[in-house]
Amino acid sequence: MTDDASQPSALDRARALQQSGRFAEAKRIYTDLLADDADDVEALHMLGVVAHQTGDHAQAVTLIGQAIDRAADHPRYLNNRGGALLALGRFAEAAADFEAALAIDPGFGDARYNLGTALMRLGRPIEARAALQAALDTDPSSADALMNLGILNLSEGDIDGALALLQRARDLAPDRDELPWYLGRALAKAGRAKEALENLRDAAARMPEHAQVQINLGRALKESGDVDGAEACYRRVLDRNAKDVSALFNLGILQGARGDHAEAIATFRKALKLSPRDTRILYELANVQQLAGDRDSAITTYYRGLEVSPDHVGVRASLGLALLGAGRPDEALATLEAALDRDPDNAEIKRLIDSIVDKSS
Repeated sequence: MTDDASQPSALDRARALQQSGRFAEAKRIYTDLLADDADDVEALHMLGVVAHQTGDHAQAVTLIGQAIDRAADHPRYLNNRGGALLALGRFAEAAADFEAALAIDPGFGDARYNLGTALMRLGRPIEARAALQAALDTDPSSADALMNLGILNLSEGDIDGALALLQRARDLAPDRDELPWYLGRALAKAGRAKEALENLRDAAARMPEHAQVQINLGRALKESGDVDGAEACYRRVLDRNAKDVSALFNLGILQGARGDHAEAIATFRKALKLSPRDTRILYELANVQQLAGDRDSAITTYYRGLEVSPDHVGVRASLGLALLGAGRPDEALATLEAALDRDPDNAEIKRLIDSIVDKSS
């Protein structure tokens, strides 16, 4: 005779199904449990977690929030609602939930890591680093903490530090799809082009629909001389989303470098319609207009760039050169002097200014 006490409960069965990715079956059991007992807080919480895992983050926030209303001192519930808020881009609310979870359980490593992630998204790198380091201190084998600390180092220009952390993370979690992407980016910045390309190819194979991975791979392929491969990457992104500004921008640069000036101008104009105040697009469009021999349009576009970013030295210097070529030396001199004010050590700008002054004297 079987002892009923030895049999897994409905809640345990649902958790096991959920852990194996059988979310629909788990959801049915949680729903049935709540139909029998509307006060089953754990079933309500887990139903919210299923919603989060299947992409319905707003529903997850609602359901887990209802569980928190009934069990406000449960750190796991707060951490999981924070995760759903993070997925929705509601970073400040997510951080508040993670902080509340840590106030209840200061040793809760997942909440500490998640807080670091939220703080990174909020542009608070010092606090993010402290939270991520605390998470790593709690669990030195946390690939997530290592990865995000590596990303933070990468964003701050510490390439060697980023590489060390990201490699440790990959050694611990070789199946994490994002890690080859971040490693590829770090290796590219370190000038290790071959290794960067290998990692970015791996990332693209793992995440073929990830737009930014394709764009990073395209850049690496362009740097390696595989222009056709680079263009294929950008067009794959645009086939899925014709309004991807980054893909249009990179495609325009590739077309311009290849000498296809008319195509590059058309591509940059498409990007500019989507992001009319993007100085990078204005600058590159003006450069290609210059190469295509349309100096007047280039000058107009450079001026538009300066309206958006008055301190952009590259735009000012290029505008000065265009004005000089157009026979407008006084305007060129004033523009170049303004550029030199912003970059006093720029030897090329100094040389151009001296040349104009010498010719006018």
